[in-house]
Amino acid sequence: MLELERNQGQACALLCGLRAARGDALVTLDGDGQNDPADIPRLLARLADADFVAGVRAERHDSALRKWMSRTANRVRARVLGDGLRDSGCALKAFRREVVDVFLPIRTLYSFMPALAVGAGFRVVEAEVSHRERERGTSKYGLRVMLWRPAVDMLGVKWFLARRIQTKPALREAAGAKAGPPRIQEGS
Repeated sequence: MLELERNQGQACALLCGLRAARGDALVTLDGDGQNDPADIPRLLARLADADFVAGVRAERHDSALRKWMSRTANRVRARVLGDGLRDSGCALKAFRREVVDVFLPIRTLYSFMPALAVGAGFRVVEAEVSHRERERGTSKYGLRVMLWRPAVDMLGVKWFLARRIQTKPALREAAGAKAGPPRIQEGS
């Protein structure tokens, strides 16, 4: 069991947990019951042709305001970062262990994990997943939190992605595989 010295938020706990995990494939999901664990085997199966599978919440069970905020944030993020993702806020994600090395220790990490993977040259695909009403807890992401912190972090991620070295395609090429630009593929 991991124990942090003090509460530093969701992103810190997530990154520490991912770095400590031992599996070849890692999966994240929410803690409030909105993600259905029954979707996990399908995401893991998609890792046969990808390095990272990002869940896309189909038929969301959120308020109209929350859906609007999410759609707007995803459009802005996709345009600024150029990652082509439809729903980076979905907590249900599956990825290969080596992808963890490209994650940055920022407070909104969960929103930018797929973009960081794309920027590093990993193959990222999307898969529609179930979405349920919140079973427990309350959302910590209101309009102010979804506007200020992610906007600042998005600009930092954009700067980082413009400066980073893409090692994943170089490693594939050295191993004899054809290296190409990362592609977002839609699927379910």
